[in-house]
Amino acid sequence: MSGEKVCSKREESKSISEFSGCRANRDGLQYQCKDCQAERRREYRLTDAGKKAHRRHDRSKAGRKRTQRSVSRYRKTPGGRAARARASANHRAKHPDRVGAREAIRSAVLSGHMLHVSTHKCRECNEQAQEYHHPDYSAPLDVVPLCRECHWIVDESLYQDDDL
Repeated sequence: MSGEKVCSKREESKSISEFSGCRANRDGLQYQCKDCQAERRREYRLTDAGKKAHRRHDRSKAGRKRTQRSVSRYRKTPGGRAARARASANHRAKHPDRVGAREAIRSAVLSGHMLHVSTHKCRECNEQAQEYHHPDYSAPLDVVPLCRECHWIVDESLYQDDDL
């Protein structure tokens, strides 16, 4: 195998280090160079289909884990800590009913009037519950124990109209 290959898009000869691997091709390399593939991905991201696929990935388990890692790193920076404090203050001001309901649950668990969520099974999938879901914030102690995955799905179905 020589050290050069022609990019199928620009028809330029480039070093094989400029191409990603691909087991399906005879030479074991992609047809397009890395720069052309990146450009193609950027263009696709701007299309409706690309936006839809990206949203679907972000909502998948792998996408959420990747986002969670990035957010975790950012929150450790001074700017991240300041942004989190601002976001928390804004959330408390915008949703006093939600904050109050969560505080009521926390107080009830700490005082022993309510069992910790980990002692329950998820109402949807019967796995160990990790979170309480408030179907109605005006009744703060009327909650449903759910695992994180089911809680996310329930909340997503409640607020899907907000995405339109």
